[in-house]
Amino acid sequence: MVVFALLLVVLIGMAAFAIDYGWLYLNQLNAEKAAEAAALAGVVHMPLPNCMAPDSGTDPNTVAHDVASRNGYQDGVGPVGVSVSQGATCAQLSVTVTDTIETFFMRVFGIQSLEINETATAEHLPNLKLGSDDPFLGEDPTLSGRNVDFFVAVNGDNTGKAQGDAFTSQYYGDYNTAHLGSNFEFNQSKPPDVIRPDGSASYYYAVQIPSNHQGSDLTVQIFDPQLNPGGVVDDRVLNNSHATWNPPVDSRLRFRLFEPDDTPNVWTDNDQMVCDRTYYYETHSNYDPSGKDSWTVSGDSYCADTAIQGIYVLEVTQTGDVDILNAFSLRALIGGSTSNDVAVYGLGSMSLWMFEAGSSARFKAVKLDDVYAGSRLIVQLWDVGDIDGTGSIQFKGSLDGWDCQIRERNADGSIAVDWHDDDGAGSGCLEVINPEREHNNEWLDFAFQLDGFTCDPTGEACWATVQYNLPGKPHDRTTWSAFIDGQPIHLVP
Repeated sequence: MVVFALLLVVLIGMAAFAIDYGWLYLNQLNAEKAAEAAALAGVVHMPLPNCMAPDSGTDPNTVAHDVASRNGYQDGVGPVGVSVSQGATCAQLSVTVTDTIETFFMRVFGIQSLEINETATAEHLPNLKLGSDDPFLGEDPTLSGRNVDFFVAVNGDNTGKAQGDAFTSQYYGDYNTAHLGSNFEFNQSKPPDVIRPDGSASYYYAVQIPSNHQGSDLTVQIFDPQLNPGGVVDDRVLNNSHATWNPPVDSRLRFRLFEPDDTPNVWTDNDQMVCDRTYYYETHSNYDPSGKDSWTVSGDSYCADTAIQGIYVLEVTQTGDVDILNAFSLRALIGGSTSNDVAVYGLGSMSLWMFEAGSSARFKAVKLDDVYAGSRLIVQLWDVGDIDGTGSIQFKGSLDGWDCQIRERNADGSIAVDWHDDDGAGSGCLEVINPEREHNNEWLDFAFQLDGFTCDPTGEACWATVQYNLPGKPHDRTTWSAFIDGQPIHLVP
């Protein structure tokens, strides 16, 4: 009997280990899944403006609690607890699920319950800023001392891709090659794909409002949005032998501004339109001459609104079956002044007209904060080799000294030269253009592995810049894209 009693204690202990710990493992797994699902769902709404914490009432907090509840863990019901907090960066969301479960055989040993505590952290990398984080994007000919040497631009849909616009041109050739077939990237201002549900071929720009401007008078202005060759902005009607081409009078440039929504990293789902304005070629009956070489058209500064904190999305669409280049600039005013903290920048892709000739022009390409450390950055430059003579392209600023790999892609998307080391020989990312026009009508892709990256807020304030070391002219029509390779939404180990 004594031996049996001793064995019974051992058997109960083994049952306790097998059943109770199995029960504990099952509940830990369920809590972990609930925490992960809640973190992934809530982080879609991160980062909040100005790195605000995801406290109660914010979208990340509300969504995370809702998803945890749907998975069986409702905060405050019984012993269940769900807490939401910011992770190590503004783009991370941590969700902790706690619970208490009752035991079975462990009660024999005085253990009535076990506690569960599972935490999951998800990350949603914010959109990269292209070209600027100032209230201006592009040149302002009316402001003395502001020389950025480029205008924002868009080509007509009947323009050949070889003219420098990768996404709004229907053809990947040019007028000398009868347009050479369909451009597979037409209607795709990617990466990623940013085609609105109505199918328009567009470029997208952000007007980001910080908290200190919430409720202020916001004015968004466009410099010379109408097509008028011969003005301060070097608009032009391009050569075109395509049989279906219509006169440039058909050119229409449409600007639509949308209010911020609760998914700041998706710029094609904003549906609260603030302003919708279309501009025309100078011989069109709707053309307004007061808008030529000016920030205003008939006294209307395009769009005014009471500023809402967050990211306004500006959609720019060129239509008309024309072969033209239309260049313009963007700026945002608060209370009528350009001295403000609004950031105007490109989203996903940016289309530029570099109008000034020079040997070493330098442009802001992409802003890199610490949140991107450990990621793989891809920068894509379209049609950058359209130069006389030979030269080079080099990355400076926050990427100064960083090595890269380079890939060359043809106009039809096929790979001309696959990923290979750059020409920098350990001195950073450098591509030598030799012979001349080496990358004409071609994508040049740069890949940077940002392991150990830290942003230095001094100097160029975290901006990766592109320096053109070119003879005679970097004056060129080109398109830039930049994105973080991989999943923008993911769990953090």
